[in-house]
Amino acid sequence: MDEVNKIHEQIKEKVITAKEEWNIVTAAQLLDKHTIGSLIVTKDEKLVGILTERDIIRSVVAKGLAPNKVLIKDVMTKNVVTADVKFGIKKIFEMLQKAPFRHLPIVDDGKPVGMVSKRDLLYLFDHKTDSVK
Repeated sequence: MDEVNKIHEQIKEKVITAKEEWNIVTAAQLLDKHTIGSLIVTKDEKLVGILTERDIIRSVVAKGLAPNKVLIKDVMTKNVVTADVKFGIKKIFEMLQKAPFRHLPIVDDGKPVGMVSKRDLLYLFDHKTDSVK
């Protein structure tokens, strides 16, 4: 793989983050506003978790809990697997291929700088086959 082709070259949008003390309604509104499926959860600018639509459905809605009373920190995934901003696209693709999750936060010195999904990489490989080796 061409080491120049790092994942940071493919991150074009600003990372969308949430605070762990926000409630699920606020998180769902943010997901809706940006038409995304997951949020990076931060504390003091460092990644502390990830919250997905599935987390909301399984941990809040399916249990009949009031989303305005449940905090993100109570349902988010902690101990999140991340990829360093310097990783090559092939390495990230391999990480996601083996993983039981669909979203992978990209970090630079512990600070989130982006999010890559399996769908993003499939699109990238499909549309930029010549540039991704």
